[in-house]
Amino acid sequence: MNLSDPSPSKTKLLPTPILISAAAALLIVDQWTKRLVFTHLEPGAVKPVLPFFNLTHVLNTGASFGMFQDSNRAFIGMTVLILVVLAFLHRRIEREGRWSSLGLALLWGGALGNLVDRIRMGAVVDFLDFHWAENHFPSFNAADSAITVGVALMFLQNLIRARNQNLSR
Repeated sequence: MNLSDPSPSKTKLLPTPILISAAAALLIVDQWTKRLVFTHLEPGAVKPVLPFFNLTHVLNTGASFGMFQDSNRAFIGMTVLILVVLAFLHRRIEREGRWSSLGLALLWGGALGNLVDRIRMGAVVDFLDFHWAENHFPSFNAADSAITVGVALMFLQNLIRARNQNLSR
């Protein structure tokens, strides 16, 4: 894929089955990694891997950075609402270009991964713990990474489109 995709009308879009497969694969990988953590680490356990990286077992009932703890039900409702909006906007977002399409698939897979945790366990399993000395970045998981990358890809697609529109003027 070329980062300087032409305008959406000239872009060959990614087929929906590929996007669904990407979201499903991400959901499977996310749930598999969380299962490994759940099976091999007690909640609260920390396993050092590298000088700047630990595997942890954190049950997060809130949002990123530990905000809004004990708000699991609210986050279930918000996630379902976001997924409904994304489903409604799917074709429009998909037509923006390949990067937006892929970003949408990552958002779907990540949101569903965390939603499954919230419904099944009442919390999201976070386990990736990067740090520098005693300064830890909040723990996160594969679903969180996919959501972040998905939003970044959609943002990138919009920047490319804006640049191409300015160049064509």
